[in-house]
Amino acid sequence: MLSICNKITGTERYLTWTGATWSWQPEVQNYLFGCPHPRSVEPLLKIHGHDVQSLIDKKYLRMATELGLKNANFVGLIGPKFKKRLQEYTMSTWQDLQPIIEHRYTQFYFDTNDWLWTLQPAPLDYTRYCGLKKINAPVKIRTDGEVIQAVRYVRSKIKTGRLSVISGPQVMTMKAEYRNVAKGCRQIDFSSMEPRFLLNVSGIHVDGDLYDWVAKEAKLSGDRTHTKIAIISSLYGSARQIPTVTKLFGLEEWEKQLEANVVDNVIENYYGRPIQTEGVKGRHLLSLWLQSSAADAAIKGFADFFRANTHLKPHWLIHDACVFSGEGNVPSEIIIDNMNFPITCEDVR
Repeated sequence: MLSICNKITGTERYLTWTGATWSWQPEVQNYLFGCPHPRSVEPLLKIHGHDVQSLIDKKYLRMATELGLKNANFVGLIGPKFKKRLQEYTMSTWQDLQPIIEHRYTQFYFDTNDWLWTLQPAPLDYTRYCGLKKINAPVKIRTDGEVIQAVRYVRSKIKTGRLSVISGPQVMTMKAEYRNVAKGCRQIDFSSMEPRFLLNVSGIHVDGDLYDWVAKEAKLSGDRTHTKIAIISSLYGSARQIPTVTKLFGLEEWEKQLEANVVDNVIENYYGRPIQTEGVKGRHLLSLWLQSSAADAAIKGFADFFRANTHLKPHWLIHDACVFSGEGNVPSEIIIDNMNFPITCEDVR
């Protein structure tokens, strides 16, 4: 069933299309369109390449804003013309949604999205916050003096599926030294997420430090920084690719396999997310697939971990890291789909 955001109808209940009839429901049923929500279908439609049009004309949105109407009844404001538009839009959205509902990525997407929308407001270090304001630090947050407004993300703005903030503090661009505006928090980081993900799905399990292992197996000289550069250059198509690293990760075999999986300039990541390739091939195609797959894996890993450890409260996801609060030990690794991913945990200072 597909529900219409009740902010559009100006009602407490949700007008819902069952596929055959209309009904009023007290809660969102399966899917929703018209406003941000964990079950919103607009982002998923965009991920699948649909050109999603706004239901309400911008001039009516401006009118509602100027009138101070938070839950404007646009059916009443605009009249029969909008009612017809609403019916046509619902039918069209429902039709576009049908093949997507059965797609293998959909269940994964909504399961992890449901968790993302449970991220809680972070406790505010008010003294630190006042100090940052005095020096005009670029930290824009909304707070009631005790907690920071919860972060909400969308996963359709960046084609690889990396998170973008749609409300709350802009944590994706916040400097690391400003994160301690969240009081008494710690931060989990996945270690070398993308290269380790590629090795894991290739059936290669690495115990211990990845860079030490690569340096040894690829016979690299130089320090840790040199090894890191060698991995990044080889994985992401730099001119400075290292043949022994390319062979170790099986990159040429991966390129051939992924190129064979492209259909109509679309390839699916490890979990099934469609990625618009725009004709890229080789190492650039591998880079797209790997970044997208690892981004989804990180979200799934955090979702599974915090669902199993409810005494810990997650607040912010920042790429491969999660800022959280709560007492208790944190393991040295997180298991994602039977694959081991080492993590580090430290105080947010």
